[in-house]
Amino acid sequence: MTEFHADLNRALAERPSRSAGLVTGYLDGPGESDQVRRARRSEALARSKALVVLCSPEYFQDAECHNEWLAFRKRLSPDGSSDSAVITVLWERLWSSAPDGVALDEQDLRLQFGENGLRHQLAQRLAQYRVGVRSVAEAIVHAVEKIDLAPGAETGLSREPQPWPDHPAVRSLRILVLARTTGESLPLGCDPADYSELPELWQPYREEGARPLAELAAAVARDSNVHVRSVEDFERAGTRAAGTVEDAELVPQLLLLDRWALQNDTMLRHLLGYNPQRRRPMAVMVPWVPRAESIPRRSKQEIEQLRLLTWDTLNVALGQPTPGYEHLRGGIPDAATFAALVPVALRQARNAFIQLRALRPSTPHSKGPR
Repeated sequence: MTEFHADLNRALAERPSRSAGLVTGYLDGPGESDQVRRARRSEALARSKALVVLCSPEYFQDAECHNEWLAFRKRLSPDGSSDSAVITVLWERLWSSAPDGVALDEQDLRLQFGENGLRHQLAQRLAQYRVGVRSVAEAIVHAVEKIDLAPGAETGLSREPQPWPDHPAVRSLRILVLARTTGESLPLGCDPADYSELPELWQPYREEGARPLAELAAAVARDSNVHVRSVEDFERAGTRAAGTVEDAELVPQLLLLDRWALQNDTMLRHLLGYNPQRRRPMAVMVPWVPRAESIPRRSKQEIEQLRLLTWDTLNVALGQPTPGYEHLRGGIPDAATFAALVPVALRQARNAFIQLRALRPSTPHSKGPR
């Protein structure tokens, strides 16, 4: 992509046009902080005369790309007269149709940039690649000279990732929390300051600036371009979904498990009532601060059930290749360590989703893998 950006700038400089030499493009710079990168992107989307979209399967699954698409399109005329300011390039072969609301002439794109896209031509057919780059440069110059596109607001880029219509389930996430609350009798050694009236507000890390654990996990997921569909209490979500598990609702899930919840017999039965034949694609994280006392020993049967649960779901999320319940006693000591481990758990949940989806036949409610 960096090479294409440089080649495009060279092609623009060579154009016999009074404005071509003044055209420069924006590309994320290496090593930029998130704050600087966001400010530069916001300014570019508000003031650029054209948006070059490198169409690929990944582009139409990326929520941040959709944010940029939406921010730029706010500046286009409702009558469609400025639509050519959005310049679409077939970068990689599209294996499925573009999302709803994205008008692509895919046949024209294939004729212009090859069946497998411009990236393939860069690697295999350099002469055709250069022709494609020049055609993009011509489209940019046309947009600069012919379209009167007014500047937009630099606040047009949404802070929250906006998923594309028909966003793929594999890039989505549900966060479930199984935790004690202040509305029940807490066991000896369980710090009431960690809890609230709702499990979703569980906050085992109370260093300065800390926030509820589910909120922190959701923020890390969004930073990874994952669409967080919901943050829910594990028990309520399980009761609502009982007997109604459909592929249409099947998405990767992250369970945040409070070890003190395991002393509540109802919660423990709910957790261990998990059915391998109808299991959801899930990764489990068991965050706690080692300062707390160890959880009292459960029966051997319960310990074995918990070991199988974590073996089946947790995988490497806590650094253990085949973790058992007893191996998790070390805990996750602080919010920073937890945040660093969330992306690993997200990969595990996504892998579980892919494996489970492959085993389940598509239903009338599901389009199947895309």
